[in-house]
Amino acid sequence: MKAIAIGLSVALGLGILAFILYYVGWGAIAREIVALGWLGSLVLAGDFFLTFFFWALTWRIILRAYEIKAPWRAVLRALLSGYAVGYLTPSMYFGGEPVRVYVFSKEIGLPQPRLYATVFVAKLLEAISLVIFVLLGVYYALFAGGNLSPIQREALLYGTIFFSFWVFLGCLNFVLNLGLGARLMRGLLWLLPWKAALRKAAEKVAFVEGEIHQAFHQGSKLPATALAFLSSFVANLLIYLRPQIFFYFSQAKLFSFANLSLAYALWVILAALLWITPGGIGIAEGGWVGILALIGVGRAGAVAFALVLKGLELTLVILGVSLLMEFGLVRHSRR
Repeated sequence: MKAIAIGLSVALGLGILAFILYYVGWGAIAREIVALGWLGSLVLAGDFFLTFFFWALTWRIILRAYEIKAPWRAVLRALLSGYAVGYLTPSMYFGGEPVRVYVFSKEIGLPQPRLYATVFVAKLLEAISLVIFVLLGVYYALFAGGNLSPIQREALLYGTIFFSFWVFLGCLNFVLNLGLGARLMRGLLWLLPWKAALRKAAEKVAFVEGEIHQAFHQGSKLPATALAFLSSFVANLLIYLRPQIFFYFSQAKLFSFANLSLAYALWVILAALLWITPGGIGIAEGGWVGILALIGVGRAGAVAFALVLKGLELTLVILGVSLLMEFGLVRHSRR
């Protein structure tokens, strides 16, 4: 059933992509990519790989705060492996974390529960910085004359509320050490038959939640947590600037701060709620067409932008898959 679901998801994405390419036209898309030029391609690639570097830096800072030996080689290999799995699963923001922890634990020889705490702290800091940029876009769209229809405004507002609610709940849980994850596991004991497994899971979840709580309260970890947040913020700023980089070199366009904020906010909401195909095949291209049309970019330019980003993303995916093969995780993917 899982293989059938994945196959249908890939087929759906490829079908959407084929329709978009046919409708917009290969020639027009190719001209936009060529217009980017070598310099623009290098700057955009630099932005992309710097983003990955700051993701790695964020996690490495947190690992060192937890007094975990974190050589760059191990951090990058684990992050690449997790990125590949997360990219190929129908989820934009989650999916590869267990693989990241597994690879890093094998590299360093550490038990996994404490490593999960560092990954969740990194993801939480990433989510907080995401919300900051999203709220800038929402402010423009709703209160500063954004060019959105009533339906688009409602979708953006409700999507932002949904996304922000879970981020806020996560922050509240870890900062106040509410133990919601462990409570949920214990609550499932009344509904599901796997009592021993659920008790063990509840213990591990409680340990991880306690470790995360320390990142926001323990004096020795607070400076590192603040520094990691700054690194995560820079990573999201680089993502925020990608449309400006591409269209400055390909079309000599300069977007306003408000337009970039709107595009970023809409992209985050789309990626969080509608990322239903592996790698966002078809979804990303169609999404960028609608989003960038609101800030004056034509369909060909939007698809060209999405395809160039897809090429850069696949570079990291290929590296990540090669590492997964090295660790034998492709062979054991069912397990």
